[in-house]
Amino acid sequence: MKFCRLTFTIDDSILGEKIISALLDRHWIACAQVTGPIMSHYHWQGTREKTPEWKFDLKTTLVAQESVIAFILEQHSYDVPEILAEEIESVNPDFSRWITEECRGFIKD
Repeated sequence: MKFCRLTFTIDDSILGEKIISALLDRHWIACAQVTGPIMSHYHWQGTREKTPEWKFDLKTTLVAQESVIAFILEQHSYDVPEILAEEIESVNPDFSRWITEECRGFIKD
C-alpha cells in the first residue's frame, strides 16, 4: 500500500477542524496534525495580503487521495485553497499497517 501526506491551509481553524473530523469519521485519513496560527504572505487579486492561517497535515493512502482532496475542496471556504500532496514512504512497518487499517473506508477487498 502506498501513502501520501496532504497539506491544506485555512484561516478558520474551526472549519479546518470540522473538515478533518469528517475525514476521520469516514476513515479516509489516518491522522491529522494542526500547526498554527501561521502567517501567510501572498498576492491575491492584485493586492498584497497577510493572513493568519492554520496548517493541516493529513496522512492517508494513495487510493484515498483523490476523494480526500475533492472533499476538502468542497468544504473549504477559499476560492482557490492551497492543497498540496506528496507521496510518502513509511519506514516503520507498524505505522504503515496502522495507516492502512485506519483508512479502511478505501480498502478494496
